Amino acid sequence: MSDSFEHHFLQGNFQMGATIYTYAEHTDWIYSVAWSPDSKRVASAGRDGTIRIWDATTGGKVVTYRENVSCIYSIDWSPDGNEQYIASANSDQTVRIRNVSSGVQKTPLLGHRKPVKSVAWSPNGKLIASGGDDMTVRIWTIDGEQLPPYEGHTRNKWLGKGINAVAWSPNGKQIASAGDDMIVQIWEVSTRERICLFRKHTKRINTVAWSPDGKWVASAGGDKTVWIWKAGTEEDLSVPIEHTDTVMAVAWSPDGKKLAFASRKVVRLYDVNTTNTFTSALNTEDPFSYEHHTNWVRAVAWAPNMKYIASADDDKKIHVWHAAETHESSDDN
Repeated sequence: MSDSFEHHFLQGNFQMGATIYTYAEHTDWIYSVAWSPDSKRVASAGRDGTIRIWDATTGGKVVTYRENVSCIYSIDWSPDGNEQYIASANSDQTVRIRNVSSGVQKTPLLGHRKPVKSVAWSPNGKLIASGGDDMTVRIWTIDGEQLPPYEGHTRNKWLGKGINAVAWSPNGKQIASAGDDMIVQIWEVSTRERICLFRKHTKRINTVAWSPDGKWVASAGGDKTVWIWKAGTEEDLSVPIEHTDTVMAVAWSPDGKKLAFASRKVVRLYDVNTTNTFTSALNTEDPFSYEHHTNWVRAVAWAPNMKYIASADDDKKIHVWHAAETHESSDDN
């Protein structure tokens, strides 16, 4: 096994936040991590232009794909299906789709006029959404057909130039997109009609995520806040989560009861009770903090089985750790 792999625990009882292993095969910053639907593998990508897939239980490397690009900004693993694919958003203005089983890459998807920053599969695995520095969100079929783009975002000459995040609603009917214009926009996939704008952020937005039930949206960015608001409205929590640094990524737990966010050297977990009244849904009193990173954490993702979290940083390391207290062997997925 590679010297760049560290296995911290083999079996026993674990508290929340216990590190299972760190994976350090990348040679530059890591921008994105994604779990396979069965929680058995993890994919990672970043500024070294590679996609690396590794065993989620042991940390052993399965395969490395070199995409011949200078940077991969985002990857997403397709949902359950007969074939598994990984989609990537790339610095060469392409979206790429690779078959996980065979390793065969489909013809790159061309349409963006500048680097592509975010990519996401639709819940049914039939469509891909991508957003980039050309301020468009484009939708593609898995066979490469491009649907009409969404062009509702505007360039911000002070903060930047792109769309940094796209996310599908759980029912696949809407997309939330956000970026340097400081606005989260929700729009209908079928008509490209805009449903609502969320304007509470005061700096660039780095990340946006729907809750699993489709009722809530979380967004965060350079203003050091995480906002949670009702999808389809501008009704938000009366007080956002405030942090001391830029927030790079947010992720809901698969059951929608917790929200994770990543920032400098830390990942924090908050309890979210969506059955309560809107203004009391978030418990900000006692968040859990994972503090084993030593640099900016740019990506965080929950395993679909809810047992583990993967988080990646600028020290070129990915940490896999327990998302909750468990009494099971780490060899049991």
